[in-house]
Amino acid sequence: MDREAQIPKAQRRTAPRRVAGKNLSHVGLNDAPYDHDEIEFMLAVDQYKRDNKRPFPTSSEVLFVLKSLGYRKVAEKAPLPKKPILGPSSGG
Repeated sequence: MDREAQIPKAQRRTAPRRVAGKNLSHVGLNDAPYDHDEIEFMLAVDQYKRDNKRPFPTSSEVLFVLKSLGYRKVAEKAPLPKKPILGPSSGG
């Protein structure tokens, strides 16, 4: 029995989405539109996972990836939102 037949139909994805020649179906890009920063972050985390053979990076490792992309804390702490903040392309 092949792997495709073992996966319940509801869990199968349609055609994988490609950005800059990379197959991004494994990082969840089939489900919603993402802006440039989100795609850059997901690609960087994916690269880190492959380079370091870490399928589930720790929060410290994710912070390392963010810092390697140039992100720095520039504002004071604010209360966390109850829902994820959606980008302008999401309509919400």
